Amino acid sequence: MNDFYEAALAAFRSGDNERARELNEQALSEARAWGAAATEVDALCMLARAALRDGAGLVDTLGQERFRAAFEEDAGLTIEEALSGHT
Repeated sequence: MNDFYEAALAAFRSGDNERARELNEQALSEARAWGAAATEVDALCMLARAALRDGAGLVDTLGQERFRAAFEEDAGLTIEEALSGHT
């Protein structure tokens, strides 16, 4: 999975947002399949950076997904469970 991220980062830095987005979508898919929250957060963050560069409307959605993934990894429960008082 880290290979996708490294390649995506190189594509992003070279200005190839389309390729960076493709690679990060692959990284995100694999991270979710493997339950790799840290890689999921990295991929979402890079997708948000590419969206910001493009001025795309996905920035808010990607930011929310990144927050949710980070929260759930740290807290060990979903946001909904936390809000309902589940411990």
